Amino acid sequence: MKYTIIINQVGIVRAGLIDRTDVKDWVLLNFLNDFIADPNCNRVVYQNYEFVRVNYNDLIWALPILSIKNKAAISRRYKKYKKLDLIMTQRTRDGSLFVAVTEKLKHIIEDKTCPSDIRKSRYVIKDIPYPGTKLSSSASVDFDTMAGIRQRRLQP
Repeated sequence: MKYTIIINQVGIVRAGLIDRTDVKDWVLLNFLNDFIADPNCNRVVYQNYEFVRVNYNDLIWALPILSIKNKAAISRRYKKYKKLDLIMTQRTRDGSLFVAVTEKLKHIIEDKTCPSDIRKSRYVIKDIPYPGTKLSSSASVDFDTMAGIRQRRLQP
């Protein structure tokens, strides 16, 4: 069983995934990221990515907080993660599933932005795009200027 789950809210918000994912997604993605980082896992290198064999039953056992009882629920989430470019999967002839995390997911999980910087950028969140993320038209806004505008509005 996984004892500690860390969800990087800042990274999720900055990647623009706050409305496209939920807490269960990030619990599962955190588990996959940590699982793949474990040097004892059965891994295969394919197209310069390290894929790790994932057993659905072990995953269900390790994350009882998700209340997932069957493989179908996990498979649906994996499909969503692939569409969001967070993971890659490969299935072998015997049906084993191998999963690799993308650079985009690594950047989201490892985002070290200070929460006070996010408060300053309340109006515009996507100041630095992640790999595979398109720049929005508001990406060039100066956040210090925005914070100054907000402070002036608050003064009587």
